[in-house]
Amino acid sequence: MEDYRSGMEILAEFYAITEISGYVSEMVQTKEHLTGALCYPLKCEMMENFQKPSMKVVDLPNVTSAKPPKVAKLVSDFTLTGKFLFWTKLEVERRYRGNDGEISTGKHLLISD
Repeated sequence: MEDYRSGMEILAEFYAITEISGYVSEMVQTKEHLTGALCYPLKCEMMENFQKPSMKVVDLPNVTSAKPPKVAKLVSDFTLTGKFLFWTKLEVERRYRGNDGEISTGKHLLISD
């Protein structure tokens, strides 16, 4: 039972992490000609969401409709795999903040993007 629960937690954490950058990636890739001036504030909001101490994760045991309920979960309470998934944050920093290192720096967003 513990393995099943852990797997469900990892799934919820993975969804929460990818949801942060998903809308920006989709807009940049498919609606680039419509986003123009919106890219910078969208990327800033995305990075702010990555910096928050907690995230909204799907409450999988209580899903009863197409719009799943979400609960706040501290990032420090994520599973080991969930914490590892935060490499996404580093990848976003590499793309939008000019970070060429192996750790998150928290540098400001590059305005040229």
